[in-house]
Amino acid sequence: MFKFSGQKIIKSSFGMINHAVAASMTVFIGVFCCLLTVFCISIYGNSIINDMALNGIDVKSYAISGLIVAVFLGTLYIFTKRKRHINPRLFIAASVLLSFGIQCIYYKLVHASWVSDFQHMWNLSGVLAAEGRFIPNDIYEQRILPILLPLVYIFGNHPMVVPISNALFLICIMLMGYSILQKTHGHYSAQIFTILWLACAEPLFSLKIPTHDLWGLFIFVCISLCIVVFFQRKKKSITFLLGMALVSGVLCIILDIQRELGGMVIVAWAVSLSIYTVRNQLDQPRSGDNKYLWGMFAVAGVVFLVGGLVLKSSHVIVSSDGLNYLKYLRLASLSPGFSPGSYAYANEFGTYLLKDLSPDAQKDTAQSLVLSDSIVQPEFRVSGIIYKTAQLAYLGGQHYFYQNGMELESPILLKNIANYNKIISIIICVLLMVKLKSALDRDREISTIFSLSVLCILIGALTTVGEIQPRYLFPFWFFSAVVIASQFRLAPLPTPAAFSWGATVQVGCAIILVGAATLWLGLSRWYTPEHGRVLSPFSIKRGNDILPSYSPPLQLDKNAYSGRNNGIGKLGFTMVVAPSAGRPTDVTASRDLCLKDKTSLRFGYVMPQMKPSMADAFQLRLYFSGHEVWRQKLPDDGKLKNVLVENIAPANTCGTLEFKLVGGERISEASEAQASRTEIYFPRLTKN
Repeated sequence: MFKFSGQKIIKSSFGMINHAVAASMTVFIGVFCCLLTVFCISIYGNSIINDMALNGIDVKSYAISGLIVAVFLGTLYIFTKRKRHINPRLFIAASVLLSFGIQCIYYKLVHASWVSDFQHMWNLSGVLAAEGRFIPNDIYEQRILPILLPLVYIFGNHPMVVPISNALFLICIMLMGYSILQKTHGHYSAQIFTILWLACAEPLFSLKIPTHDLWGLFIFVCISLCIVVFFQRKKKSITFLLGMALVSGVLCIILDIQRELGGMVIVAWAVSLSIYTVRNQLDQPRSGDNKYLWGMFAVAGVVFLVGGLVLKSSHVIVSSDGLNYLKYLRLASLSPGFSPGSYAYANEFGTYLLKDLSPDAQKDTAQSLVLSDSIVQPEFRVSGIIYKTAQLAYLGGQHYFYQNGMELESPILLKNIANYNKIISIIICVLLMVKLKSALDRDREISTIFSLSVLCILIGALTTVGEIQPRYLFPFWFFSAVVIASQFRLAPLPTPAAFSWGATVQVGCAIILVGAATLWLGLSRWYTPEHGRVLSPFSIKRGNDILPSYSPPLQLDKNAYSGRNNGIGKLGFTMVVAPSAGRPTDVTASRDLCLKDKTSLRFGYVMPQMKPSMADAFQLRLYFSGHEVWRQKLPDDGKLKNVLVENIAPANTCGTLEFKLVGGERISEASEAQASRTEIYFPRLTKN
């Protein structure tokens, strides 16, 4: 009896957890996909309208792009009105020939100079191939191991290797996408997918570039095909399970080497399984096919984890202080809600506030900023995600990478390419938004569910912990095309009787809100200033006048040209003296503080303006309980400085921590007073 009761409790618990995960992730899928599509439609729509308003309808800039869009829309309309699919063999042959023809035309017309990481990785592939070396020294050498290095090693260091191999990858991705849709939704949906894929601009842009985004997508699609093949197999066996799980796990490892996305695939796979089992009423962990589905996932996960550890120990996957620095830099400068998520911001942040620290101090800083941002200003997490999603919404718009040099050689052609990309992006996003509810509500196939999960996890990861570059959403084109095409059916599927869209959304929203509130309360109680939380707020006074405590530092944003105007929010403050006929009034920022142990204080500061006439006109001083523990004459060189003040007070001491900006001369004009603007960044207690 006890054994039966235990099994029942386990099954019931599994079902509850599974339903909770499925409901909450369904909401996240809807939110992230809608945010991205709405921003893309709005941004590119406004861009086209503004361009026409300023320059009129420039026929030359829309002649080629308009014609191609018209052909695409006409073809898509004809297919959606058909009652049956075209002969698959004829369609596939015609699609391959058409794809190859489009690639040849693009290759002949478009100039693309290799820049940035692309040129660097190409150079590295030649060096490693010449040396016969397959053990990387850094992350760039690691990224060329799965595809580019073998190609160069076999065929030589000739630039033609890139367009030829990329053309084959693009065609293979198209054919695998056709196979996925054909297996789950039939030839009709597969042919709609092919039309959409051929119309997408950014995949074609990658033709002439040695881009790891395309190679990563190829591996991604291989994993998707493995999952679909396994799910569609009616009679599953342990041997088949182990074989497919091994292949999928190895592909995840390769993707992790290539693009550091293997873990993301595992997460998306788990989310897909959760939604799939709920949607198909497979609620028991050991019932029917469900045990095989979860079994394949578990084995693939083990292969991925064990294989990753083996490769790290063999130094095939890079692990070094330099790589750890990049990890901590991403967490400290890109993850918080106050960050715009750009490379320029991370570079500025790392140069002055992180790079010179010890590895332990880098880790401590990253942890402090991520947790403090979530605790002190949780609203920034939401606004930051929205802002970063808007920056990601310039889909295919990084022409600097794809058509570098064409702005001088062929400006009209580049304008047509850019306009075509904008129009196609709008069309794809409109179709995705229109078909999204149907995909979430009615579609029970793993291809659609996995594609939606990938889109959600990818957008979510980039907007919460990643660098914001639209080209990092390269997989969007494939998986959005899968979702859209899957909803074009000859016979619509009814909604499963046991599935309620409205109830799922309500439960998902409730779980997310309760989970977020619980997490925030738990972090707030556990992660205190003694553990490293950024000290906030400070009481700011100028003489006897109390100033607003919310005075966020903005210089880091200005230096990185981020375009945001909220600075780091409540995780710092700004002090400015007032004009005065006599001696300027000092500005102080203070707060009460208790120290349990011998503790140091770390903070950043900057006085941006450097007037030669005001050399050494100010001092920034730090006091604890009235005792001066640090001072600095200002202005200095106008750059951000990272300061560590060791052992500011004995253990078990309570007192007042006070920053004081002291003016040493008469400040007669408002401009001179503004020159005193001094910003304090991330003051926090630390033992590193």
